[in-house]
Amino acid sequence: MAVSMDGTEPGNFELGPFFPDVRACGALLERAAALVAEGHRLEAANAPLAVVLRPMLASVNACHASELDGRPLCPSEVATRAVSGAGDRDPRADHRTEAALVAARAHLAAETALSAALPQRSVGLYAPEFVQCIHAELHRMSASSSSASAADAGLEVASPAGSTSRGRSAMASASSAEAPRTRALGDTPGAWRRSPVDPARGAPADDIPELVDHWQGVYSKPFPPEQALVAALCAGQRLLAARPFERGNGRTTRLHTQLALAALGVTQGQWSPLRAMARDRDGYRHLLRLAAAPVEEKDRDSARREALRAYTTWLLDACLAEAQTARERLDPKRLEPRLLDLLAWLAARPWAIGSERSVIKPDALEALHYAAITGPVERARFIAMLGLQHRTGRRVLSSLIDCGLLVSDSSRAPVRFSLPWPSLRFLFPDIWPAGAASEETNAAGPWSAAPRTTTSGAHAIALEPHDTAAESRSAAS
Repeated sequence: MAVSMDGTEPGNFELGPFFPDVRACGALLERAAALVAEGHRLEAANAPLAVVLRPMLASVNACHASELDGRPLCPSEVATRAVSGAGDRDPRADHRTEAALVAARAHLAAETALSAALPQRSVGLYAPEFVQCIHAELHRMSASSSSASAADAGLEVASPAGSTSRGRSAMASASSAEAPRTRALGDTPGAWRRSPVDPARGAPADDIPELVDHWQGVYSKPFPPEQALVAALCAGQRLLAARPFERGNGRTTRLHTQLALAALGVTQGQWSPLRAMARDRDGYRHLLRLAAAPVEEKDRDSARREALRAYTTWLLDACLAEAQTARERLDPKRLEPRLLDLLAWLAARPWAIGSERSVIKPDALEALHYAAITGPVERARFIAMLGLQHRTGRRVLSSLIDCGLLVSDSSRAPVRFSLPWPSLRFLFPDIWPAGAASEETNAAGPWSAAPRTTTSGAHAIALEPHDTAAESRSAAS
């Protein structure tokens, strides 16, 4: 597993060694093989439910990225702002929160775009241009976003100066208004660092292009799947050690690691190493500090190899746990009782739909579960599966569409399963435990008082106080 460096590194900064000691490879490859197997199981898991979850998990990833920067955010808020537009600002948010939301929205957009255009070969995955592309995508900001807010926040956000063509990693030119200022700061998104740093904290600025070329040559070799996984994790740690950008190095290297794992087919869009890093933020930072700790020159090689071994072992174990959790999350048998709990909760909280009241019944479990695990269902068939009178069945279907558990492209098109954000606390509480533990603020309706969004764009329902006595009188008559 240990790879010798072909030639010498440019300059005096030592980016290597690039892999742990060869004696540690057996245990690492065993963990990597288990992770590859989990990736195959995820690929064979329930497709319709995975498709619904994927964009929601991308918003969660953006929040984990923000949490690693010390700014916890709510996934539904990030998703809402991403849908509503970059120029929309919450007047209640302070400058730092606003800047964190802008950065999280940029992460969401970058992950979505780059995941859809991953390089097909490892040479492209580790290409310097691809790394620059990631940094540029993460640091693009809308022209209407406040640069002053970002500066006050001190977050890893820069003015818009670079963009990429999908799949080619070609850097676009900066806008005429912003480019001179950002270039003067040496902080253009996607541009290599130009300012000097202490040798213990990064490579000399002039050596960065050659070092990253060398980094690509080491990690882009045609490894077997298990070795490629170990290489992907080691590559992030070593790239971060070089500090190739003025700012945003952590975000860039972490997203590169996530994209590399996705390209290797182990995530299937259902889990991310960012979650593991955020859940043990202190442990993650300790391992990075261990890799940069000063040691005597004679002990440097062995110390760095041991730091790589510790980091890779920790991250492989964490990724394996995340992959197993994702597979269990897609298990249809585990979903069924949670769906029943959600239906019972909704049935106890009717809401207004025009001039009528919602109707949710436990009889909808089989049909809703069927839609979740098989895909779109014709409306007539869905109503027939309910086993209710036709008029009642139509009202149940209408109520499920209105609360966002079902969506449709038109009033006659088939219905498909969807997930409003508040439903996660019933169906998938592990995705965002903080949201699962929260109490509803509006007892009059099924979801909270805050605007609800779904991955498919279902509209929010109008909520009115529920008169249980009037409903009982109506039922009796």
